Parts: sequence; structure tokens; C-alpha cells
Amino acid sequence: MKFNSISLDEMKAALEGWTEVTGSTATREYVYEKAIPENAGIVVRIFTSIHKDTSIARRCGGDAIRICAVNVPAHKGWISTVKVLRVEGWRANLNKAINKVMTEARSRWNRNHPTRQLHRPITFVAATPLTFSTWTKSGTSYVTESSDLNAATFQGHPRNICPHCNGLFNKKDIIKIDKDASGEDIYGWHFRCPTCKTELLVIND
Repeated sequence: MKFNSISLDEMKAALEGWTEVTGSTATREYVYEKAIPENAGIVVRIFTSIHKDTSIARRCGGDAIRICAVNVPAHKGWISTVKVLRVEGWRANLNKAINKVMTEARSRWNRNHPTRQLHRPITFVAATPLTFSTWTKSGTSYVTESSDLNAATFQGHPRNICPHCNGLFNKKDIIKIDKDASGEDIYGWHFRCPTCKTELLVIND
């Protein structure tokens, strides 16, 4: 079995559309990642075995390309590592391994969150034609008014669902409270979703 010496340019061409993970790794190798469509916090990562000092894969034949999935917000593994040997046909084998890990990562997420649809704004629809457009996106954050959340709750919809990832947030996730000069009147509450880290502002109206 003949092992190939893979250059950084070859790997970049094979991983077009993937994002390089910045920062150092213990092995000083190039690492790339791509999030699953359902949740930006679950990413498939590829450890290329290409050393950052030489931009060429290490000579050791046993030093394989490794593909896995991780839960970034939780700092935990998500799907176990799959290895691809640097032999003839490594590109095709790499694509097969990527598809395997990506499929397993998405399947695990969908099994655990069968009713969740991410990256879509939440709209609460009442029994009457009245519709509550509860959250408004502002940059990377979301804003709503407490009266809208109360109205949604009145219609039987939970008020503490993140509009970005459908995760739950609570009082413990408050990162800031806007008050007047006297400190007595509250203008709004800033929450940080514990799942996707999106900032959520609830205005006290």
C-alpha cells in the first residue's frame, strides 16, 4: 500500500467551502470544519494531518486524516472519529467519510430534536386570525417586547424559546438588565441562549 504525500493546496481543493479552524492544535496541523444545516453549534471537523510548519502531510503512513463531529457550545464530542488513510484514492475515501459523519451528526440531532426547526423566526399563530410576530432579528441578536411574549403565552405557546435554535432560556441566562438612572425602572432584559449563545433582548413595555 503506497502512502501519498498530500500538500495543503491539494487538501484545500478537496475541501472547498470548508472553514479553517483558527488557533493552534496540539499536533500543529490544519483543521477544517463545517456546521450541520440544522444547528450551527454542531460541526464536522477534519484533521488533515498537514503540518502548519511545512504545509505538507507528515510522512508517517499511519498518520491518517481524521473526521469527527463535535458539539461546540458544550465542548463535547458528537460523532466518533473516522480515519482516512493517505493512499491512492484518498479524495474519494475522504468524501465517503465526510458524508458518513455528516449524516450521523444530523441524524443524532434530529433524533434528539424531532420538532425543532432552526434558523427560522418563530411566529405564534392564535386560534383567531391574529398572528404574533414575536421576535425581530437585529444584527446577530433578536428583540421582542414582553407584551408579545405574554400574548403568546396566553395562547399556550412557551415564551422562553430561543428564535435562533429553539433552545430554552431562563432567568439564569440573563446577562444584563437595562434600568433607568434611578435603578428602579427596568427597560429590558438581555439573555444569552445557553444552546447557541445568541443574545436575546426582551423590552419591558
